[in-house]
Amino acid sequence: MNKLLKRVLDSRNIVDEKDIEEFLSDTPQKTYDPFLLHGMKEAVGLLLDAINNNKRICIYGDYDADGITSISILMNVLSTLTDNITYYIPRRFKEGYGLNTKAIDKIIGDNVELIITVDCGIQSIKEVEYIKNHGIDVIITDHHTPGENIPDTIVINPKQANCNYPFKELAGCGVAFKLAQAVQRQLGLDKSNINNVLDILAIGTVGDIVSLTDENRTIVKYGLRQLAKTKHIGLKVLIKRLGLDINDVKSEDISFKITPHLNATGRMKEATLGVRLLLSNSEDEANILVDEIIELNNERRAIQTDLLNEAYIEYQSKYINDKFPFIILDNAHEGITGIVASQLKDMVNKPIALLTPDDENLKATSRATDDVHLFNLFNEYAHLFEKMGGHKAASGFTISRNNLAILRENIEALDNLANVDDTVMSNFDLEIFMNDISVDDVESLNLLEPYGAGNEKPLFKVSLDNNIDIIKIGKEKKHIRFQHNDYKKDGLEFVYFNVKQSDESKLKNNYNSDIIGILNINTWRNKKKIQMLVKDIL
Repeated sequence: MNKLLKRVLDSRNIVDEKDIEEFLSDTPQKTYDPFLLHGMKEAVGLLLDAINNNKRICIYGDYDADGITSISILMNVLSTLTDNITYYIPRRFKEGYGLNTKAIDKIIGDNVELIITVDCGIQSIKEVEYIKNHGIDVIITDHHTPGENIPDTIVINPKQANCNYPFKELAGCGVAFKLAQAVQRQLGLDKSNINNVLDILAIGTVGDIVSLTDENRTIVKYGLRQLAKTKHIGLKVLIKRLGLDINDVKSEDISFKITPHLNATGRMKEATLGVRLLLSNSEDEANILVDEIIELNNERRAIQTDLLNEAYIEYQSKYINDKFPFIILDNAHEGITGIVASQLKDMVNKPIALLTPDDENLKATSRATDDVHLFNLFNEYAHLFEKMGGHKAASGFTISRNNLAILRENIEALDNLANVDDTVMSNFDLEIFMNDISVDDVESLNLLEPYGAGNEKPLFKVSLDNNIDIIKIGKEKKHIRFQHNDYKKDGLEFVYFNVKQSDESKLKNNYNSDIIGILNINTWRNKKKIQMLVKDIL
């Protein structure tokens, strides 16, 4: 095994021979019996009873990429068993996240007899009772952190207290897939019924930023392979129009290209556009849908830029001293606040909540730094919320203005949230000497893919003295390229996109610097050179 690859694996505590073989394998084996999920046996029994008796079934999901892919997976598999099936996604701007009585009333009017939630429902105790009181059965499939109480119905969620499923970090689409897989096994259906949705499953898993370890790594590896031969016309059209090679789609392509376009449907209009695309059997229809989705994403990007600027100005003027800023934006586009909260969180290195008016209350989306568990934090003050849900990294809630003041006061009084505006990156995989690294070493790191949460691209530290030449690059000169005299003979260069002024000053003032970055291969005129993409300078 390549020495650099072995050192990275060691740094991530992947040292056992069997674990290394599984992690690097093209055909990983880590996957688990769906019936190990608590409630799965009862859920399959209830679902098959509904199918056998031609009862109308509704798949009810969330309006992000995880919800869109979750619905698409179950619709693909279950529609081979029944025609009496539909789906529903609440409208973000009129109904909000999760189960709500307005949506339930519409579903009741459609004569539905079984509702299956995907990627939502674990907090919907009152709504489930409302559904049951109308004589409708409910199966909850979700992956969000349960509260102290869960709905009084069949619940499939690996995070619930009485579930012994070996892997707890499935995305919502992963839990939905497990339900489909259990049905396939119970009925002895051909495995193609399941294999054909692995590509959609991989997109939802990467897109929801769950840990790409254990079973999720298996899901994504097989899913990317399935993507190359996908039978989903809408997915083919989207990938082609985004300029991607369908035979070489990486997890990064899903994160930065495919997922934002699927999310744009729910952020800007209606997430049903995304489901229609993934279920489409017509290339003409798919092209029309992709046209609209690309336009929505372009609109989303423009609004996002403006909102980020507005939120940052508000932060600096009113909230800069807060440990956990709760920033009220009266005219913010609700569909964009989540992604802006994530960007602002990275800029100021604090957990962030962005709030917009919602009748008499405020509706919020929040994102956490690595050291804060949002759901656990907010759950301590559950009595203050009208509605709250989420997990470690992200949460959404509805709260009255008076209660927000109380929440903010309580959180600001805590000791375990550091009041830090700008910290340097301290975590890296290895310290290396660039003279000891070859092109083959860097290329061996490709075996670590797919990259994502829990398996990020390895970060390396290189120590440089003050022998550095800097060149500004890009139209607006926001990026720099620099070389160290010791490495010029090898053509090795360092590139730092969106360089921080403080870091540029360190280089210009001839500091001895520790460079933190990602190793990359830059090919020019058929010659390969090692390049480091700089992430921070210590």
